[in-house]
Amino acid sequence: MNPPSAHAESRSAGAAGPRVGPRVLAALLANGVQQLTFAELAELAGASRRSMSMVARELEPVAVIRRDPLRFGSGSGLVLSFEVGVEDLRGALVDANGGTFCDRSADADPTQLGGDPSHLLDRLKALARQILEAGFTFIDADGNKLTDSDGCLPLIGTTVAWPAPVGRDGFAHGHAFADKQWHAVPLSRRVGATLGGPFEDLRRVDGINAANAAVMAVVFDRTRLRSGESETAHSEIAMVVRLQGGISAGTMQIARHRPGQPLAFIKSRLVVGTNGFAGELGHLPISTSIRESINADRPRRLAEISDWWCSCQQRGHLEGLASVRALMQRLRQSSGYEIEVDAPMGPQITKLLENPDEVLGRALHDVGRLIGGALASPILMLDPASITLSGYLALDSVVDGVRREQHTWSTGVSNSVTIDRLDGTANELVEVRGAALAMFRRQLYRDMSKLIDPDKRARLTVQLPPTYLEQLK
Repeated sequence: MNPPSAHAESRSAGAAGPRVGPRVLAALLANGVQQLTFAELAELAGASRRSMSMVARELEPVAVIRRDPLRFGSGSGLVLSFEVGVEDLRGALVDANGGTFCDRSADADPTQLGGDPSHLLDRLKALARQILEAGFTFIDADGNKLTDSDGCLPLIGTTVAWPAPVGRDGFAHGHAFADKQWHAVPLSRRVGATLGGPFEDLRRVDGINAANAAVMAVVFDRTRLRSGESETAHSEIAMVVRLQGGISAGTMQIARHRPGQPLAFIKSRLVVGTNGFAGELGHLPISTSIRESINADRPRRLAEISDWWCSCQQRGHLEGLASVRALMQRLRQSSGYEIEVDAPMGPQITKLLENPDEVLGRALHDVGRLIGGALASPILMLDPASITLSGYLALDSVVDGVRREQHTWSTGVSNSVTIDRLDGTANELVEVRGAALAMFRRQLYRDMSKLIDPDKRARLTVQLPPTYLEQLK
């Protein structure tokens, strides 16, 4: 595509230009991981250097973009994002690059899904205060702040990655929450009422299933990394399997990558199902033959896999056999392991993994085999290009166990299917990032002109003042 003439661009209204500016920002979104110069970004956007100078003069002072490296700044908006697990609760501020700031975690609480909504919501409120307090004082190594010139945080809104299916009606579904009050009010309305202030406007509050949030983050990163590649011939399927207190999966159909076009993430489709139940992998029945095969091959010290209750109060489901809680129950019955069943599981499994022995390694491998067997039907149905494991159990031993069962997929899926695991910080915050990116996609990425026009930009974000923290006490 030939860049428009400078004369044509000069006819555009506004300093940044309503036509050139959005193209520049769309190119930055699609290619930002390449650490571009302004000249390289201009070429990708089909803009002249004069237009790029106009864009920079307009958007740099308000931190919509920043240099060194070239990226979106906090002036493009921030999302206050949370992830709720069976016992964990974490959150962070996320920017339009998918970067996280001021991430904080609450103490693990295995009772947080079992009580009435006020218990978990109070924990979320306290965590929000910690994150925002850090956000108001944040300064990076280059002296950049998250706040604007008035000391306010430019927030697009807040969102939560929930450990339960979230229906199109906004209600929680499934069995993750024990108290029926959770199913009486839409989740976003509860969060908005808890945080108050600007979040009482429910257009600034969102929620998504945690596994769906995870696949959002994976697809966002994958499509951005493809920016320098040639055009893809067709769309493809990506799956993320979340292995934490429960077991669930998220699936996206990734749109074709086309160089010079908007980021494929924007047009990719999340598979949620009619009522939000797509991906509830933990409730798949597991045949007794698989359990018998695994038990027959176990080390002497390792107890047999027992059939514990699933959260839906049924037996024989994957969650009751391969979740973190099921793993810890099995280790508790094995020789040499002291497990407190009523204490948080996350810290206990973390401690065990500091010095893993052969028995623990085999138990984790067995978890992978169970998951690999359960994945056979979804894989044969969807033919995914990649599978990503996330959560506490995204470990090498588990991945090896999944791969051992890959022969059950061979009639419909190539043996070259890759099984990756997220690691380090990315693993811990994948759902936090993904929930925020879902909100960015809906509120910003599909219409980048919102960042060019000052009036649209003002409507996109709410300027949250430090005084708001008083409401969170």
